[in-house]
Amino acid sequence: MKMFSLLLVVVLFVGCQKETFYQTVKIKKQYSVALPTFLKKTEVLNDEASLQYQDTNKEFYVIVFDEPKIEAQQALKSLALPTDFTSYSDVVVKDIKASLQNADFSQIENSTINGLEARTFSVTGNFDAIPIYYQMAHLQSKNTFYQIMMWTTPSKKEKYRDEMNKIIASFKELGRRAKI
Repeated sequence: MKMFSLLLVVVLFVGCQKETFYQTVKIKKQYSVALPTFLKKTEVLNDEASLQYQDTNKEFYVIVFDEPKIEAQQALKSLALPTDFTSYSDVVVKDIKASLQNADFSQIENSTINGLEARTFSVTGNFDAIPIYYQMAHLQSKNTFYQIMMWTTPSKKEKYRDEMNKIIASFKELGRRAKI
């Protein structure tokens, strides 16, 4: 009987673990991304982000920026920089580095995500003396540069790593040819 009780407890424990469910969110008929359903829409994270979701209890945040490529290229040109995707991404990385103390960046990985050229990386550092872990992706379509930025505390990065990877992998541009 003790063995049966122990087995029942193990089965109940395994069966009660929460599975993460996802919802696909479409923004401006321009792009979609699958987000964990525990995240809730907000408007307080960044005024320039076209997508903002958070769960303050879980300390998990997601924002997406979409920037017309022509505007970004004009800004790069005004700085006497090349106007290609790598230069755009490098400028964003430089800005992130400047905003963090003790920044530790992973290697930038080049890939393709749903037909879009992508650069992905993570960084751990301190923002205003608060430890933070970011996972990011920069993507390029024919007319737009995108940034996906997710963050949590460094102690929770392993807990949310799969969710962050799924969010990045789910990003799709809608209604136009995504290829460059």
